[in-house]
Amino acid sequence: MLWKTASRNKLANHFGKMLLNLPVVKHVDVLVVGVDSPSTAALALQRFGQRIVATYGEEPEQEIVRRLRQAGVELLAGAVPVAPLKDASQATVGWVFLAEDGYFAVQAREVVVAEKLALTVEAPLTLASGEEVVWNCDNIIHSNRLNHVFVELPEPACEMTTEVLVVGNGISGTAAAMTVAREGRQVLCIGAFGCPNLLAAEPPVDGLKHWPFARLGGVLHCKRCITGVLCRDFKGKSYLVRSKVVIDATGDALVVRAAGAAVSQFIPDGCADYTGWGTSLGYVQLPGYVRELFHSEEDNESSSEDFRQLGGDYRMVGELVVQPQDIILGRHYCDTIGVAHGSIEDVGSGVQSILMRLIPPGSTWEAWVPLRALLPRKLEGVLTIGRGLSFHWNALFVLKRRKDLQKMATAAGLVAAAAVQQGCALREVPLRPIQQRLVEAGVLPSEAVAVQKDVNTASPTPQSLTLYQVAAIFQRPDRARRQLQAAFGRQPTVLVAQILAFLGDSSGREMLKLFLDSTPWEPSAPGDANTPLDSVILALQVIGGGTAALLRKLQELDGEAPFSHLRAVCLYLQRWPMPEAVPQLECILTAPGLAGHAHHAGELFAQLRELYVAGALLACCPTSHLALHSLEAYRSSSHLPLAVYANRLLTP
Repeated sequence: MLWKTASRNKLANHFGKMLLNLPVVKHVDVLVVGVDSPSTAALALQRFGQRIVATYGEEPEQEIVRRLRQAGVELLAGAVPVAPLKDASQATVGWVFLAEDGYFAVQAREVVVAEKLALTVEAPLTLASGEEVVWNCDNIIHSNRLNHVFVELPEPACEMTTEVLVVGNGISGTAAAMTVAREGRQVLCIGAFGCPNLLAAEPPVDGLKHWPFARLGGVLHCKRCITGVLCRDFKGKSYLVRSKVVIDATGDALVVRAAGAAVSQFIPDGCADYTGWGTSLGYVQLPGYVRELFHSEEDNESSSEDFRQLGGDYRMVGELVVQPQDIILGRHYCDTIGVAHGSIEDVGSGVQSILMRLIPPGSTWEAWVPLRALLPRKLEGVLTIGRGLSFHWNALFVLKRRKDLQKMATAAGLVAAAAVQQGCALREVPLRPIQQRLVEAGVLPSEAVAVQKDVNTASPTPQSLTLYQVAAIFQRPDRARRQLQAAFGRQPTVLVAQILAFLGDSSGREMLKLFLDSTPWEPSAPGDANTPLDSVILALQVIGGGTAALLRKLQELDGEAPFSHLRAVCLYLQRWPMPEAVPQLECILTAPGLAGHAHHAGELFAQLRELYVAGALLACCPTSHLALHSLEAYRSSSHLPLAVYANRLLTP
């Protein structure tokens, strides 16, 4: 069997096996693999005084879990056992597990294995010409400090087929799976990390199978088309599942990411490109019960604060990325399959902040969602639903309502069922009959069927004219550049100067420098949103200039300065470093309470403040021990985006 993973894992096609370079995240005295039964739990409890790590499988008894925790046993929840870790003499010295962000290993002096674990391979499986099992996801932890081991993983134990495979049994996955089954097609739904098991609450449907405790461990790939997945369960058994259509409902684009498709990852680097993803705090779908698909009276809208506290660091990059400016301009698409309602919020820096500051606070927007936002770029055989959709990070709050997500997942299920029934690719499915059904069910407005090409439909009022003008500029920046230059020549304004700067034009540099020099720091904006002065600094970050004024602004900041001010100044200094900034940056980084948050959960804003300041200090003084110490700590953070960002700063 041919296996393949990302180059960072140093895969070798070694006798048809999967050879991975995995991090060893723990070294313990005793490792207990599977504590579902009282017997294995008793073995863990007998080793009092030793450092013990235990994993549990599908549904452990709560009394067992309570007693283990009272005894000081560390539990690894959600870790799927994959294979024993062997030394040169073939003795078991640990175990390989599969978790949310990839495979990892735990080494131990003694390993106790549950009697229910099944690791035998029934028969070698063979793949067709051109097929390969791929796993392009990052490892669970990035750190040069961790030991790494080469591990040869076993082949899948058995093989099965289905017509449609849904990965993820949360809000969207449940709606999609039930729709496919009701269309008379065979569908298998497997669980995903972070997804609540909502399908278990639904009545049985003919043709629907559910594996809530299976986990994705690889993707079957052939000529840029996903043809199945590799699943692993908590009993150590693995399955190769072939499918005509795969629906990625993980909320984190895990399937398309594993296949090597283009994704957008949350990296707190303040992207200034007008088409860039900006930054985000990360989101994931929230728990909630699926009601009758077209008859729910409850919106079940999740609050912004809930969104900000949860994970979800990847978004699929589809054939079309829904941008905030598209939503503002009321863009309608010829292939619309859903409508979402929510807010557009500034969750990052860069050019988008100009647009965000013009949006009335608390406003609700309607976003038409095209099928192209569900189709990964240059990849066939898969649909992405839920909050892994191809949306700009600033537009992601439009996907807040669970009822909207359910309806879009239902539409995706209809498309998948039609592709199977007609024997065609997802991109070739006739959409008009499906759109008509969605209109009749009240999911789509009636005008959706009549749209022949993508078109803007919003009619701005005099009060909102500037907002719509700026949105139109960002929607077609190349066409607007000359008009902006002419407008700036006739009547120079700071807003036009900023937009030109973000587009790489320095015509308004002197006006931006004057604004920076003459404008005091404003009060902090809500959350992490940029103030007008922050946006000017970020505009100058693109074209340069204003260093003397920026140094004066830096002197006015301390460890308690508003987050957006520190972010803007530090991002500028990371691109245009100045040795003169080092003393003040050191003063800020050593301020009480600013540093030392690398491994503290639930302190994202504090972590980002430290990262931005340390990154700026390292850029201005590459030998700074303060900056190196701080960034090295984040490089081994279990929060993957922070670890990746720290690694970027340390290895430019």
